[in-house]
Amino acid sequence: MSDSYFNRKLEPIKVKEKSVSQLLAEMGRTAYQGRKLGEAVDVWENMIREKDLTIAMGFAGSMSTAGQWTIINWLIENRFIDVLISTGANVSEDIVDAMGFGYWQGSHM
Repeated sequence: MSDSYFNRKLEPIKVKEKSVSQLLAEMGRTAYQGRKLGEAVDVWENMIREKDLTIAMGFAGSMSTAGQWTIINWLIENRFIDVLISTGANVSEDIVDAMGFGYWQGSHM
């Protein structure tokens, strides 16, 4: 196509064994949220490579209750983020978890 709006042809994901980074790169060449996830990875990689750059990450409530706090932990421990901005909900959710109550997966059925 000659229109500059259409500058790259979509490439379907090749279903085969691959690394997570290969899958994310391929997703970036698809559409919808797969493309956006691939683009987000590209932006983050560029930020990590940039020297003298502070990476701030917003952390919305319910990440703890969703069981994804370990990802945030890993990002901090491995210095992939410099500043974490959190809502107060995360503090109370962590307290509930630390008290041993935990969280449960619900069902739509």
